[in-house]
Amino acid sequence: RAGFRMLGDLSNFEEVLADLKLKTQGAKFIAIDAEFTGTSLDGRPDRYEDDLSERLPKLLEIAERHALTQIGITVARDDDAGCIELSTYCILAFPGDDRACFLCQARSLEFLRLHRSEE
Repeated sequence: RAGFRMLGDLSNFEEVLADLKLKTQGAKFIAIDAEFTGTSLDGRPDRYEDDLSERLPKLLEIAERHALTQIGITVARDDDAGCIELSTYCILAFPGDDRACFLCQARSLEFLRLHRSEE
């Protein structure tokens, strides 16, 4: 059953982190999703036939070249009624170094805007 949802940013990060730590105790599973300012590498398209040894290096390079814009975390736990309770956190990322440079693909930001990623 859907349960709790919390939006985190710089102003309430400590509160969100404390709640997340509490909810992860005894979790059945935790799902994590990350959104970046880009999702591809020029001249190296993602292909369904890529195996892990080909795909993982691409994903790592994408993560190194682009900035993290938000991270989504859903924690699944058993509740008292024997159902699975979901707690979802959407945490907006903020850079630790204001001198850092990163690549940005406009279509990635358009995707985030169209899918209301801030909620």
